[in-house]
Amino acid sequence: MESITSIELVKQVLTEKPQTRNDFSMLIAYVWSYQTRHSNLTLEMVVQLLFAKKLTPAESITRTARKVQKRYPQLRGEKHGDILTV
Repeated sequence: MESITSIELVKQVLTEKPQTRNDFSMLIAYVWSYQTRHSNLTLEMVVQLLFAKKLTPAESITRTARKVQKRYPQLRGEKHGDILTV
């Protein structure tokens, strides 16, 4: 299976799911969904993966999103410049 970097994944989600540009919580959910897409995981299992550092931390996803949006202004949301909450 081909590996995708966090930057590539965040850029892909921001491109394919424009609603995530204004909602970092939704962005995080889509990234984690992608990272666990081939598994039948319960919420408890996802939490265990987070604690085991097997999924990208939410802070890293939001930091990466800000970097991607800085480099690719077309991926900025309508609320660019406002504080986006997690």
